[in-house]
Amino acid sequence: MKSIAFILLTLTLICLNPAWAGDKKSEPVHTTVFQTDIRCENCSIKIMNNVPALGKGIKDVVVNLDNKTVAVTYDNRKTDDQKIIKGFKSIRVNAEVMTPECDVDSVSCRSSKDE
Repeated sequence: MKSIAFILLTLTLICLNPAWAGDKKSEPVHTTVFQTDIRCENCSIKIMNNVPALGKGIKDVVVNLDNKTVAVTYDNRKTDDQKIIKGFKSIRVNAEVMTPECDVDSVSCRSSKDE
C-alpha cells in the first residue's frame, strides 16, 4: 500500500513540474510595427481605447504619433498581421506592416510602400 501511495505522490509531483505542465513564459509572442495614417492625439487615444478591436491575443500596443507608427505585441497563435490590419480598419485607421529593418524610435521609418 505504501508503494502505491509513493508512486501516486511521485506522479503528482512530476505533473506539477512547470516543464511538464507547459511554461506560460514560452508563449509565441511577436511584435509588428505598423505604419498608420494617424494625425493627432485623438487618433492615438482612439487606438488605445479600442485595443480589443485589433484582435485576440494583443499583449501590448505602443503608439508613436511623431512617426505615425503603432507597435503591436501579440500572441501569434491567436492572431496575425492581416487580422490586426483588419482590426485597424474597423476603427477607421489605415495601417500596413513596416519593413523589418525599421526601428520604432527612428524618425526615418518607412513603410513598404515607400520602397
